[in-house]
Amino acid sequence: MLEIYFETIYSVTSDWPMTIILGTLSARTLLITPLQLAIKSRLRRYESIQPILQSVTASHSLSLAKKSNLRKDLYLNYNCSPLKTIGIAGAQLPLFVGMSYSIQQILSNTTNTEFLWLQNLAVSDPSFILPIMLSATHLVNVSAFNPLSSRASKRLGYFISLAMIPISAYIPSGILLYWITSAFHAFATNVFSHLKQLCSMN
Repeated sequence: MLEIYFETIYSVTSDWPMTIILGTLSARTLLITPLQLAIKSRLRRYESIQPILQSVTASHSLSLAKKSNLRKDLYLNYNCSPLKTIGIAGAQLPLFVGMSYSIQQILSNTTNTEFLWLQNLAVSDPSFILPIMLSATHLVNVSAFNPLSSRASKRLGYFISLAMIPISAYIPSGILLYWITSAFHAFATNVFSHLKQLCSMN
């Protein structure tokens, strides 16, 4: 189905690199952005109840069962259960895997996939420009918009971002083009969400 989606866009653009970019932007705008904004909203609510959760945890007059029930009530009332938030984030994975696989299948059976300095999107980027771009984009997202404030989570994000360079060096350029476009779209969505939050505070 996703291959048909890309082929439909290609029938208009007649250019596979542009098809990958437009297909990625369209899919993320229609399917992923609502999930991404929902996750950010839930995380903000979760952060807002941290003082209450900490006071409940530190209380010596409450039993473990009572503390657990209070936490569940807070998650329910504020609609910010961590498990549900993880579930919403995980819902993006099938699309990510499906589009990556579809792009690989299309490029393996297609010619004339030149893009800028790349002669063939079906092979890896020998210049390492795309892997570095992918790493840099994720690094910016982690640094500027990581919803988790702990040092450990940010360090993990930094490590993953840097590890992307050697890992993605062997991945077809067309798939990296999809990943980079997705990362830029996520960055734009984060900027929009941040500006919207600032405007609501004024």
